[in-house]
Amino acid sequence: MKNKKSREEKVIDEIGMAELPLIIHKLYKMHLGRYKLIDIGGDCMFRFGSTNVANVSYLATYIHFINIEDDVLTIEGNVSWPSVLKKHFKFYVSVNGKKQECEMFNAGFDLKCNSETYETRTAFLFKWELSVDKSVYEIKFVYECNGIECYSGKINSMRFAPVADCIKGQYCTIDKWMISINGNAIVLKKNESESEVKDKEIHFQNELLKIDSRDVEWAVNLRKKYFEEMSRKRKPIWLFMDRTDRADDNAEVFFKYMQNHDEVDSFFVIDKNSRDYNRLSQIGNVVELYSQQHYLLVLLADYIISSQCNGVVENPFWEKSEYFRDIYHKPKIIFLQHGVIKDDMSPTLNRYNTNFTGFITSTRDEYESILEYPYFYSKKEVWCTGLPIFDELENRPQKIILVMPTWRQELMQQEWDYEKETMVWVPIRDITESEYYKRFYSLINNKKLVKACEDYGYKIAFKPHPLLEPYIKDISDNENTILWGNEKSYKNAFAEGNLLITDYSSVAFEFAYLRKPILYYQYDEKAFYEKHTYCKGYFDYKKDGFGEVEYQEERLVDAICNYIKRDCELSEMDKEKIDNLWGFHGGCCEKLYGKIMKEH
Repeated sequence: MKNKKSREEKVIDEIGMAELPLIIHKLYKMHLGRYKLIDIGGDCMFRFGSTNVANVSYLATYIHFINIEDDVLTIEGNVSWPSVLKKHFKFYVSVNGKKQECEMFNAGFDLKCNSETYETRTAFLFKWELSVDKSVYEIKFVYECNGIECYSGKINSMRFAPVADCIKGQYCTIDKWMISINGNAIVLKKNESESEVKDKEIHFQNELLKIDSRDVEWAVNLRKKYFEEMSRKRKPIWLFMDRTDRADDNAEVFFKYMQNHDEVDSFFVIDKNSRDYNRLSQIGNVVELYSQQHYLLVLLADYIISSQCNGVVENPFWEKSEYFRDIYHKPKIIFLQHGVIKDDMSPTLNRYNTNFTGFITSTRDEYESILEYPYFYSKKEVWCTGLPIFDELENRPQKIILVMPTWRQELMQQEWDYEKETMVWVPIRDITESEYYKRFYSLINNKKLVKACEDYGYKIAFKPHPLLEPYIKDISDNENTILWGNEKSYKNAFAEGNLLITDYSSVAFEFAYLRKPILYYQYDEKAFYEKHTYCKGYFDYKKDGFGEVEYQEERLVDAICNYIKRDCELSEMDKEKIDNLWGFHGGCCEKLYGKIMKEH
């Protein structure tokens, strides 16, 4: 007869030991805060009632970054322990058996269940000067619990960690050191010779070939090609990207600028089916997305320069990335953005998610916000050069009322596209049934607005966000409205527009740079910040915006009509606000180039 499982065992089975802090959180509440921490000799046991749950050593340490510069080792990561028991914990780093303290801080990694924090994940920064007299270092992580020293039993390598233990023989080289993970330790071994590194690589390739996967032979051949090309490499390689399927953003502008600098080999990556592929080929070297050349160049590049921050920019290998973890982290990422950041984007753009070498900003307030909010970047990485696209902005108004709203995350979800081998955004439901679509359909077909445009010789141009463009082809009923898709570049849209109607989009900054008027239509202000990727930051639309903020269609239409009647002349107040915003005018590409070369 089988023994009946206890309540505690049922909780453990239901949750699974991979979520040990959550198990302890549940059992702590079940037992009204009663528990025992049992010294079992070199480790500590969590006990609830008569059930031994697990040892402290079961808890993992998470590694984000490992670097060596000027013989100083830097390890950054976070530690994990049950929140209800965190008062019992202290953390140390062990270097060759000797405990060392490190800097600890909150980086917002804690995990919650029903608004209660159940797992505390505290970030740490550890620095250690490597001695010329030592050739081997063993780094372990000590979770001292209730005075009992317990070694963390597992190292989990996060996105930008250059080494992991997922595949036997994994390693990385930084400076003159070879780094690997052996059980619960990070091991550093000084490279005695170039042949030693070659032997390690051959060993790793042989281990890869033992894996039962159709991708392995391809990965081994790509690694061989990488080392061959590195030995022949004579110039720095800079890789440029905007969106995977279209250019017309800051990376394209900077790519064009770099054609005058033949001391660097520049390449632009884009889907071969993009309408921009052939056009860019007339400018410089263009590489097909997910081609063999693309994979190789990502590994060889000194810099990857992009207006986007999605994973494909620095890691197009997706599920095959462990074959190249030691290499693909080496290129430095320059984040050009595709607009001025006015909101708090730190939950997505913080350093632990992005690891930029250069984070480009354009205004003093934007620059200071990146340093103030929890992005975890310093002045070394945040560069106020202005966006490359500012160098190409022109003012050629064509009597156009330009309507350019941003997208809405609640309308879309990400799915894996097996044909394109990438994540894509697709609608959750019919976009035309959404309030978003209906609001802007109603606006651009508003009879009063259409008549005012006809009377004064204006047209309405609706340019949707690229993610929504395929789903709103029939948004206009009148001949006076133009739908501008990706055939109309952003810079030409800005040039030809007389007045911009947007909601929360950063395109307002480019339009303001041209000293032209803007109106904000924010019918869904509260819902937007609850459902979208933005969190309110330093920018207040009413105080800092470049025009009036309207919440109702009729009031917005009245404001548009007033602008039309005075030929879309910018008010003196908004003109002064815009003039005070910019600390530069032009020369953005040149400044950016100078910053990169200084970094290089």
